[in-house]
Amino acid sequence: MSEPPAVIACLRYHDAPAAITFLRDALEFELGHMTEDEQGRIVHAELWRGDDVLMLGSDRDDTPWNQAPGTGGTYLVLETEDAVDEHFAAAMHAGAISVTEPETPTYGGRECMIRDPEGNLWSLGTYRPERAARTQA
Repeated sequence: MSEPPAVIACLRYHDAPAAITFLRDALEFELGHMTEDEQGRIVHAELWRGDDVLMLGSDRDDTPWNQAPGTGGTYLVLETEDAVDEHFAAAMHAGAISVTEPETPTYGGRECMIRDPEGNLWSLGTYRPERAARTQA
């Protein structure tokens, strides 16, 4: 049986090269494929962390991908095995803003929350939701 299709997060950054540097230095992503346009803007970049991929590109006015004013907020959850404190320290060193420092919540695990240099919200944690048994309605 093949794996189900994946959900892949895609982000736009004003300074995509700086975002790639931040994600590599602070959160241990590895740069895979990257394409630039004639003006040097990043059209498409794939950053990998294990088997997971994050796609990003330069913010542009000619795309409908910009978030509409008044829409709901979004944040990304980055699961780590056990290095929440180390990732938090690396993120702070790389220019992130602390939202919540590393803590141990009542439901288990260890977590913290940061904003990357362009304001995207990231939750870093060891908690891994269990895949619930699926029932048919």
